Amino acid sequence: MKAAFRAPLDIDALLEPARLAALHRDPDPLTRHYLDLGRRTITADEGTLWLIDDAETQLVPAFNTGPSAEVILARHRQPLDEGLIGMVFVNGQSMVENDAHLNENQSKRLDRMLGCQTRSLIAVPYHLFGRRLGVASFVQLDDPRAEAPATSRSFNPGHLEEAENLVSLMARLAERKLLVEDS
Repeated sequence: MKAAFRAPLDIDALLEPARLAALHRDPDPLTRHYLDLGRRTITADEGTLWLIDDAETQLVPAFNTGPSAEVILARHRQPLDEGLIGMVFVNGQSMVENDAHLNENQSKRLDRMLGCQTRSLIAVPYHLFGRRLGVASFVQLDDPRAEAPATSRSFNPGHLEEAENLVSLMARLAERKLLVEDS
């Protein structure tokens, strides 16, 4: 019996910007579930999937599973040369940063917009078909106006491992959806 021939994948066509934007603008419910599961499992206040824009100069929030989703999705763009999220995209390495608000590399743009400060952050590069296309972030926030200091919260290496596993699952789901649409 002869094996069926299948043409090689055209990864560039699969990762065409308009196609990716549509995929993430209306994410698979399971993909959204995994981002929210990650947010809740590692006790984060916000979980966001950031994607590189067409000009490759900034990260744009594709979707968010926290209480500030509407503001983040509508108004925020993260320049690649600013902040810890941009740094993770550029260097391709996951990170945990507790007391992120004290890190001079942490961009304060979104904190100012939301009226809070980022206490702790996990950021994980997001790859499809081996190409880095964004970052998933999970943050714990503090209200700087609160009279009582927030209880100390932080992330640990187990939280990072959980986030990396969930981001990998999200990417595999997106890849599968792209492949199914292409067949």
